[in-house]
Amino acid sequence: MTASIDESTDDQLELTEDVIFSLLASQRRRDLLRYVAHAGAEVPISMITEHVTGNETDGGVPSTKSQLKAVYVSLYQTHIPQLVEAGVVEYDPDTKVVRLTQRAEPLLAYLSFDPTATDRGLLAKVFRRRRDHEVE
Repeated sequence: MTASIDESTDDQLELTEDVIFSLLASQRRRDLLRYVAHAGAEVPISMITEHVTGNETDGGVPSTKSQLKAVYVSLYQTHIPQLVEAGVVEYDPDTKVVRLTQRAEPLLAYLSFDPTATDRGLLAKVFRRRRDHEVE
C-alpha cells in the first residue's frame, strides 16, 4: 500500500492547481474518482473498470471483453499510478482495490461543481458576477 496523507513522502506531487487540472484532464480519472468517492470505501479495480467502460459506451450497449480489457489496462498502467504518485489514491496490488486519501478532497471539489447552482460551491462568485453583469 502506498503512503497515506498523514505519512507524506517526498515522492508525492504538490497538489498545485496545475497538477489538479492535469489529474482531472482525463475522463477516465474523473470517472474513477467520482465512482470511488460515491462508493465511500475501497473499490476493486474490476468494478471501476466496469463503471468506466459503461460510461464510455453510454451504458446502453454491454461492454465487450476487449473494451473491458483496454480500460483495465489503461487504468492499471496509466491512470491509477498517476493518482497514486500524487497521493490522491492508494492502490493495493494484492487485493487490487483503490481507495481515496484525504488528498483527493481538492479534486473532488472541482468534480462536484455544479454550474447551474451558481449560488454556492466553487467558482460561484465568478458565475454570479457574470450573470449579474449580463442582466445590467
